[in-house]
Amino acid sequence: MSLNEILCSEPLSKALQQTLRLALERQATELATWIQLELGGYYDSNGAMNESITVPKYRTVVGSHFTPSGQRLQVQSDLSFVNEMRLREGVAALESLRDTRHTVVLQDPTTIALLAHHLKVQVSTFQFDSSALAQVLSQIRTELVARAQVLATGPPKSIPEVEADLFPTETTRTFQFSLKEWLTIAFATFLALASLKADDPLVVVPMLALSDAVLVLMCMFHKGSRKNRTLIALVFTGILVFIGWRDLRGKGAAIKQAVVEQNGAKPGGHIDGIAQTEGVSSRPQRPVNDRSGSTTATGASVNSPQKQPVPLVPSNALVRQGGNGNCQANAIGGNATVENSCNTFAPLDRRLNKNQADTIASYAAKFCTSHPKVVVTAALGNQEAQRYATDFIAVLNRPQVGCHADLSLPIPGLKPDVVGVNFAIRGRPGLNGDEAPLFAGLGAAGIPVRIHPLADDFFPNETFVLVIGAKE
Repeated sequence: MSLNEILCSEPLSKALQQTLRLALERQATELATWIQLELGGYYDSNGAMNESITVPKYRTVVGSHFTPSGQRLQVQSDLSFVNEMRLREGVAALESLRDTRHTVVLQDPTTIALLAHHLKVQVSTFQFDSSALAQVLSQIRTELVARAQVLATGPPKSIPEVEADLFPTETTRTFQFSLKEWLTIAFATFLALASLKADDPLVVVPMLALSDAVLVLMCMFHKGSRKNRTLIALVFTGILVFIGWRDLRGKGAAIKQAVVEQNGAKPGGHIDGIAQTEGVSSRPQRPVNDRSGSTTATGASVNSPQKQPVPLVPSNALVRQGGNGNCQANAIGGNATVENSCNTFAPLDRRLNKNQADTIASYAAKFCTSHPKVVVTAALGNQEAQRYATDFIAVLNRPQVGCHADLSLPIPGLKPDVVGVNFAIRGRPGLNGDEAPLFAGLGAAGIPVRIHPLADDFFPNETFVLVIGAKE
């Protein structure tokens, strides 16, 4: 398989990262700088960016500008270049937009300022179809294939050696687990070993089988030598089978010995010196209940009821597990309602439920009278935050609410420390009477809100932006 074929078959972001590693090793400075720009984006915050570098022409997409009122900007044929934009975003962000959006909405302060200065028009967004991103990513891949050839021309390595370093093949790739895979194996093994504390084979055997199945499946689907994968799976399976057999065998003998000792067994098949025949004692058995009521010869009480085990949870109890991270238990009379909201699993993606959406909508109508157009933005590349943002957009766009809301991608991007739901307000330190209803609605729905001032270059034409950050 040739170098060009490998470059074309790998995911673009992964191919760029692997090529960057080898470019740094081979001191291919020009190639490394170009890859850093493609991965991190053509922003001033990128260390590889300088004043002499411009956004490449192959990153151009064709779309339309829209005014703050939502009207499309119409231009003459000789000014068709106005409807073109060169994308600055990194490759990972472009791949995410291609896979998650039908229409991409951008706000570029530089372009907005240029159009206002030269054409005397006020625009707020630039929109284009996400299918254009496929062409841009294809052009970037073509550039990568052409530029990566320099790695195969330098001495001290031949082309096959470069290919082996850049993209290990089935024959050269070693069988190695990632950190996530090691954690999965460790958890499954811990679960299996913990089950050995149980005396019931119906607990031990399934847990050992589950642990073995985890590693066998990893070996089946993992890349690497088939011989090594088969050997590891067989060795691990053999170890667990031996551990289970030895533990169950030892526990069986221990349980048998404990039963005999509890009945006072002595060598020779005697109990307290009285001969036994087929397990039936010739001595009258001791009553179980000596304190009250008559007993039978076998120790069963006639007058006194047998003491039943006390259940930990009443049989008519409603048991529910929630996910807010707190544990609480309540009992009402004789019918206990036990609620365990200790969440032992990873939290689910944030979404507005129907009650929350209806609550926010009831407050937001007054807010929309002063803010008919609402810009909602979410972190680039964070699909969970973008999905959560669409829930708020759906509420604000309800006919009875009266807002016109849309998702706009932030330029420049959000900082990594922006989390949760945020109000970004320009020109004043806090809320006024216009934003207070929406703030109250989110509070009534149980959604905390942070208030921040708007930076000058962040949505420069807006006075209020609803910002959805990463999950806390």
